Amino acid sequence: MNVPGKTTNETFEAARAHCIAAEASGSLGKPFAEPWFDPSLWRFDEGGVLYGTLPRGLSPEGYHDIVHGGAIAALLDAAMTHCLFGRGVMGLTAEMQVRYRRPLSVGRETQVRASLETSVGNQVYRLVATVSADGEVKAEARGTFFRPPGGPVLGKVHSASV
Repeated sequence: MNVPGKTTNETFEAARAHCIAAEASGSLGKPFAEPWFDPSLWRFDEGGVLYGTLPRGLSPEGYHDIVHGGAIAALLDAAMTHCLFGRGVMGLTAEMQVRYRRPLSVGRETQVRASLETSVGNQVYRLVATVSADGEVKAEARGTFFRPPGGPVLGKVHSASV
């Protein structure tokens, strides 16, 4: 699943360096960059599924002690983007659908999972992701991502089962 000659972390870091939400960009993504862009929190299994654990969970609050839905959506989007980064693809979100199943408590250890469902050549990618805590899926997303014309593809992408 990695780019030949590079580890997933090296591939991830190369792609991350170009991401507008990277901490150094000073963009709106800067407050979220610390836990989400730490490659040590993310790992791939042999099938290309990305897993991540945020030991301290998320802190942006909507209602009292409940994580704001926008922060959950951003995490799902980041997980799917990271899944592509690890495959050597820098994709942009074209569409994302989120289904919230249960409230996510602030500060709870949170697990994230993302996988590639399908790809069309090296231009369009369909991914799925979940956010879980306390053994329950709290939210799930489906996303369509595209590689912009002339955008880099750092490695070959293969379809993986969900």
